[in-house]
Amino acid sequence: MTKTQQFDILLAYTSFRRHGYYLNIIQYLSPQYRIGILRFPPHKKWDVGEDIYLAHCEKLGCEFIWEEKVSSKALILSRFGGRPGEGYFKAILEDLPRQVLYEKLFVMTGSGLEGVPKLREICQHLTKPTLLVPSCDLFGLLEPEARDFALENKIPMVEMGMPYLKYPVIKDFETDYLLAYPSHVSVQTPLQEFQLARGLVKALKNIPKSDRIFVKVHNVRTGGNRLSLTLFRKNGLHQQNLVLLLVKISSWFETGIGKILFSFLPRIISSRLMRVQNDFIFNRCENLSEKYPNYGIEHFLPFVKKGVISGLSNTIVSSMAMKIPVLNVDDCPIDDRPENYKIISRLFEIEKWHGFSCHGFDKIPHSVFQSDFIEQLDSQLSQGE
Repeated sequence: MTKTQQFDILLAYTSFRRHGYYLNIIQYLSPQYRIGILRFPPHKKWDVGEDIYLAHCEKLGCEFIWEEKVSSKALILSRFGGRPGEGYFKAILEDLPRQVLYEKLFVMTGSGLEGVPKLREICQHLTKPTLLVPSCDLFGLLEPEARDFALENKIPMVEMGMPYLKYPVIKDFETDYLLAYPSHVSVQTPLQEFQLARGLVKALKNIPKSDRIFVKVHNVRTGGNRLSLTLFRKNGLHQQNLVLLLVKISSWFETGIGKILFSFLPRIISSRLMRVQNDFIFNRCENLSEKYPNYGIEHFLPFVKKGVISGLSNTIVSSMAMKIPVLNVDDCPIDDRPENYKIISRLFEIEKWHGFSCHGFDKIPHSVFQSDFIEQLDSQLSQGE
């Protein structure tokens, strides 16, 4: 009979996009704890970014577990989806109990404002967990049903802060500015796409050429998303001059009659105007994914000297938690945005911002700045020993 392997920490893995904290945990706790990553049958093959992430995890000191039975002092879950009988719902909530014995169950949230969408089901299928959250006060603002469930059922919650400042995993990176290129889910129409790109272009034009700027495309595939597509190649003086000319011409569509006409342009033309803006952006900036692993932007924020350029996104929350000034270029009327963007805008009073703003620092509870992520987790693991 095969002997059950014993671990101190088991991390349930779904996608490297969901597990920013895992790298920090492995690097700083593997010297004293045996850490395993639970792998499940792949439901969707991602790109090379996933292979780089997992290789980095292994190098830092973890072991991978597929189907073998294991036991652990602690099992840590992150955000996952799926429905009964399929996907990660089945793998984690239905199949995992037959494979894993654990003493303590923890659930982590990613963003400071997120909740835990499957919290009720976790309690039903596994056990009542301890929630490890960046901020107890901000937990669940974007997903209030999870917060309500946690409070009603007296689910324990530990304020962890964020590990990125004190416990970094990225080395040899620094920049004056970091441009957080939004994802396609943050815009609703071609006009919004174009206006957002125009806002990024105008912001870049106001930054001295001597300042270094990296552009970080939203954490999807290494090649970017459909919003970040370019029209021309990056090299060639003639193309650069042509890009500058087309960017200047396209500014006519920003306001007034031009803005109205843009909405009637065929998609093939409006998308070309959008891509020209991206040519300017990627010519002016260094593409972070070409030089560094395509991890979550939080890993790179501690090394930003002057500010972050962003649209409405969770990047604002993370930047505020690390006291990095943010320039929001998304001036789309807030009433036209999904509810989560309205919440972020209201919380940090973004409509009052002018230029690079520190206005949101005081919206992050002071206790978050004082929390030590690794010490807190170490304390939770050692309790009861």
